[in-house]
Amino acid sequence: MNNVYAGVTVLLVDGDSTCLIILSKMLRSFGYKVVTTKRATDALCIIRDQQHKIDLVLTEACLHDMDKYELLETIRNISSLPIIVMSTDYDRNAVLGSLFKGAALHLEKPITMDDIKNLWQFTLIKGREINVPIIEAKSCIKEVSSIESALGVVVDGRRNLRDEKRKRPLEVENDKEGDNWDQGSSTLKKPKLIWTNELHNRFLQAIDMLGSEGMFLD
Repeated sequence: MNNVYAGVTVLLVDGDSTCLIILSKMLRSFGYKVVTTKRATDALCIIRDQQHKIDLVLTEACLHDMDKYELLETIRNISSLPIIVMSTDYDRNAVLGSLFKGAALHLEKPITMDDIKNLWQFTLIKGREINVPIIEAKSCIKEVSSIESALGVVVDGRRNLRDEKRKRPLEVENDKEGDNWDQGSSTLKKPKLIWTNELHNRFLQAIDMLGSEGMFLD
């Protein structure tokens, strides 16, 4: 058993008792610590009370006591834990809906051992601190980087778009400055003068001096 999984505790949520047992055994076979519940409301209580003990949430999309989007939004409001959603419904709208509401990944059921073995990496992507042996973690750096680059487009798409919008005014400003430089490269722009209290006092002193000199000239 690879010790890289030993420091990761997964909150597993599934309303189907059979799926809950099978997935729990699959997770534990890799060395994950598992906390299980069948209800969304119970999952929220666990997250509120034991958030510091949980590293990852793996939840079925369709639970009996709460809509999947309501669950995702509620978890996201009270926690920054990575959320992995799983369902038999894997059409484009379902996947994008889950990601938009805060899920880090949407998995299609039935869940495979390959799906399970890579879940721990999402705790690193989200900046969670887990007890991962350094030597074993280094061997997974390339795989983690590939997941980050793949998820960056979808999971953080809204953030990237906002950053892009913030950059656009700066880019326009830089373009304008570039045009001004081309038109008159021999001249430099004068620094903008900021009128401060100190400058104002000096100005008044200068006016007083000029007034005194005028009296002597007369």
